[in-house]
Amino acid sequence: MRFASIVKKVLAFLLCLTLLTSNVTVTNATSVDTTDVFAEVSTEMLKETKNAGQEENVSEADSDSNAADLSDIESNVSGQYKQSSDSDGTGDTEKVKNTESTEATEAIEETEKTEETEETEQPELKTVFDYSNDAVRVVVTLSNETDLPAGAELVVAPVAVTAEMEASIDKAMEGESKEKEEVVAYDISFVKDGKEVEPGATVQVQLSLAQVKEGDSASVYHFDETKNEMLDMNANTSADGEVTFGTDHFSKYVIVNHGDNNVTVTIEHYDNSKYQAQDEQSAKIYSDDVCTMA
Repeated sequence: MRFASIVKKVLAFLLCLTLLTSNVTVTNATSVDTTDVFAEVSTEMLKETKNAGQEENVSEADSDSNAADLSDIESNVSGQYKQSSDSDGTGDTEKVKNTESTEATEAIEETEKTEETEETEQPELKTVFDYSNDAVRVVVTLSNETDLPAGAELVVAPVAVTAEMEASIDKAMEGESKEKEEVVAYDISFVKDGKEVEPGATVQVQLSLAQVKEGDSASVYHFDETKNEMLDMNANTSADGEVTFGTDHFSKYVIVNHGDNNVTVTIEHYDNSKYQAQDEQSAKIYSDDVCTMA
């Protein structure tokens, strides 16, 4: 009977499939193609069974029974295929892919955390702070990097010289022979997180100002606003006009340029006997000596 022949073919196909899946790993792509093949085979078997039932005068009840048998065979084939796929490692392959994806995601997250940590690292400590603009340059040098908290910034702002400040300067300079050619003032401070901080020890401050030229001398005063008086910082002025002083606190500082305080001395040489009898010019022995005294 033709139906029996079809059943034999299906059984033979199942046997071949079992042998193949025992040695070959079935991939997802193969899974899709093989399922399509099963669907086509099952459909073709149903068609041939119906035709065979008509040609051999198979009763309607027998045809329904045969169709049910074929449906069971198709289900068994699909079940066998799915079981073979799982046993061949298709499921394991998907698990491996999921595991790899998870590991990659974790690696990316770990990298992002590392970058965020590096970005939020504390600023390094330093011993030299440098501020400059067209009018002034201020360099503050610490003896120890821990004298100021990490992240502190040097802030320098010009300050208008008031009449009270001028009067305080005049009082501080009483009894001195120095001139007061020009006066400038700056508010020098250190700031961290919007708040002023003071160094934990004495620091060196170096000023380079447009007003103080090479050869000039200058004094630096700390202006105490509460007492309205000037405290002399005993600054030193180098030959090129740089002013240096030490301090352990910051606030308003007044710089007084005294100008060039060099004294020029001229030494004239005369013959005393001739000087009284003759005019001054003819009494000179030789030319004058001129020297400059700081």
